[in-house]
Amino acid sequence: MAASMDRDGLMVNLDQYTVNFIDSLIGDDLGKLDGLSAIIDRVETEKSSLEEKLSLVSSDVPKHVSDIFHDAKSALDRSEDFCLQQQHMSCDIAGQLNDASVVVRDIAHLLDEIKNLERYLQYLRRVICIQELSDQIYKSLEQGIIQNSLDNHCELVCIATELNKSSCRHLLVFLNNTAVYWHDILCSKLSSDFETVLTAMNWPLGQPLMNKNSAEIKLNFEKQVLMLLQLRSLDWLTTDQQAATSNTHEQHDMILPIRLMLKPLEKRFKYHFYGKRKTNVLEKPEWYLTQVLKWVQEHSDFLTNNIQSILDNAGLSHINANMEFMKGLHYLCIDKLSHDLPTIVYDDNTFAHTVDEVLVFDKQIRSDEGYYCPEPSVLSVLMEDVYFEKWIHVEKKLAVEKIDLMLAKQSAWQCQYQDMSVIDSVKVAQVGESFMTLLMVITDRYKSVPGVKGRLRFLELQLDLLDDFRIRLLQVMREEAKQPLHSHYCSILNTVCYVIQVLTDWAEDLFFVELQYLKFHTQSSSLGLGQPVNVQSDHVDTVLSEIDRDQLDHLGASVFDYITDLYKLLRDDMVAALVGHMMVDVRKAASTFHNDSWMLTTPDDDVVFSTSQFTYQFLTVVKDFLYAVNELTGADVFISIWRSMASAINNFLFDKVIVKSSFTESGAAQFNFDITKNLLPLFGLYTPKPENYFKLVKESCRLLTMKVGTAMLLLDIVKTATVNHSAMKSAKAALTDQNIHTLTIEQALLVLDNRIAISNQ
Repeated sequence: MAASMDRDGLMVNLDQYTVNFIDSLIGDDLGKLDGLSAIIDRVETEKSSLEEKLSLVSSDVPKHVSDIFHDAKSALDRSEDFCLQQQHMSCDIAGQLNDASVVVRDIAHLLDEIKNLERYLQYLRRVICIQELSDQIYKSLEQGIIQNSLDNHCELVCIATELNKSSCRHLLVFLNNTAVYWHDILCSKLSSDFETVLTAMNWPLGQPLMNKNSAEIKLNFEKQVLMLLQLRSLDWLTTDQQAATSNTHEQHDMILPIRLMLKPLEKRFKYHFYGKRKTNVLEKPEWYLTQVLKWVQEHSDFLTNNIQSILDNAGLSHINANMEFMKGLHYLCIDKLSHDLPTIVYDDNTFAHTVDEVLVFDKQIRSDEGYYCPEPSVLSVLMEDVYFEKWIHVEKKLAVEKIDLMLAKQSAWQCQYQDMSVIDSVKVAQVGESFMTLLMVITDRYKSVPGVKGRLRFLELQLDLLDDFRIRLLQVMREEAKQPLHSHYCSILNTVCYVIQVLTDWAEDLFFVELQYLKFHTQSSSLGLGQPVNVQSDHVDTVLSEIDRDQLDHLGASVFDYITDLYKLLRDDMVAALVGHMMVDVRKAASTFHNDSWMLTTPDDDVVFSTSQFTYQFLTVVKDFLYAVNELTGADVFISIWRSMASAINNFLFDKVIVKSSFTESGAAQFNFDITKNLLPLFGLYTPKPENYFKLVKESCRLLTMKVGTAMLLLDIVKTATVNHSAMKSAKAALTDQNIHTLTIEQALLVLDNRIAISNQ
């Protein structure tokens, strides 16, 4: 049914299309109907053409598809043939590979055997070479040709260096044993010959040669030294057993000629300073230390003239003969000190004396003899934990005992330079000078300490002593504070200020600046803020050579900041107490200096003012106090005292006199006279502008003595400002015009209200 509907619809559409087609060709012109036959013919022709084309297509398509299908089938057949061929070839290849793998395994086995044979051959060649060099060394020694033996031995060393990383352990053992064996024999032979030459050279006294064969002896000496230097590079081959059996410090870093030259001195040293000899006294470490310094001085010229010249000619100018010699002597002192300290450590006095002598020795050998090597150093023994802790303990104990003795002296609080008071502006007490000298001595002692930890521990000791001394001063000050001008109070104050001055100077010293960096660097490392540092082993010079510039910006002012602040706090408290004591007398003397004292009648214009009677006693107290304090304190201390006094008097006069008194015009003039002609000149002895320290009083006098009309106008402006805050600016400007800068508006109002001439208006 649906198909019939589709066909009907198609026919309707076709009919409609035909009608539309004819209408488009003919339109409304009926005369064109004659042309319908032509149109039908043309349509028939097009229909025939289309049917013909469709016929051709319907006949060609099956043939073309058939050709494609045939080609595809042929391709599939060929693909199947290729697959079969590939399978046959894979089978053939697998068979060939199976056959070849057997051959490959056989060849690989043969190659491994060849490589092993080559290694065996090389191994045997090395063994034969070592054996041949050993035989040649033996023959050369038998023939007395030492130089050839040295050359052959150097070849052994070259081989050992080349094979140093080899896994042929047995070969290395054989090689090293052979090299060490001949090294010891050559060293023994050369040492024996060298000792003979040294005897001929009058060593170890270093006296000049006086016999006829001196030139020949010197040539032989030079030859022996050169051969020993050639053997020097073989020292690393010494066996661990040899090092283990040695009780002395390793000296392999020293050149062999110097080591041999030290042997007779070492024998003498052990003969005199070990055992039960009278020269071996634990309480006298200076005996062997002085002897070592003497040997250094006696043999310096000999080493420079005979050894250093040979080193320079041999291209070894970087080696200093005197340094090598002093290194060896240092090892003797280190061994001796290490031997004695376990016994000495239980006696504080002997231990302290030993430390003193070691420090003196280290200072002398470095400053006088030019020893610049950080290691070996005799101080390294004292840096061991047990001995260093003992050193700190003894140092603090002796320092505290000395401080006790300083304070116990009757002259402790007397001026250190009382006979030179003209040049002693500090007027420091003897106890203060002695204490700071003690700290400076401690500083000089630990400047030689090489380790970071050691220096910081000594710095901590100094800070502890400074704090302990401050507490002692505080205790004595409290006992003397009742009568500060008739006791040691001012001497204590001078001492406190002297300590502050010295610590301020030390803060700029390079040594303490370095300590500040070391302390900051150590703290930063412990907090993980910088490079880690092992303060127990790191050398000071090593740490300072790696300064982190970024850390310098975070350094504090100095290592003495905290303790200096404590001393400054003590100084300020003492100055305040001293001024407070003075103000008690000032208040007593000025008890009649206010109330009705300024209600004087108005004098004539020709009246000349003089110091009022009630002012005289007050000024006398101030003058006597200033004179006494000036005599008892140093210049810097006195400056802070009189300035504090001026501030206290300024506040007292304003709060207790000016604000609480009423002034007539004559009373104000008298008050102004007493201030400007008596009080200010009294302080004018110590400053060119004393009025700068009495600004409240000076400006109050200006308000009290200005003309009545001006004062009344200014009073109105100030009163208005206190009620109307918008007038504050104009009131401040008015005060400024009258040269009033310190007084506030409220204070100016109080002063102006106290003028009777104004307040009665």
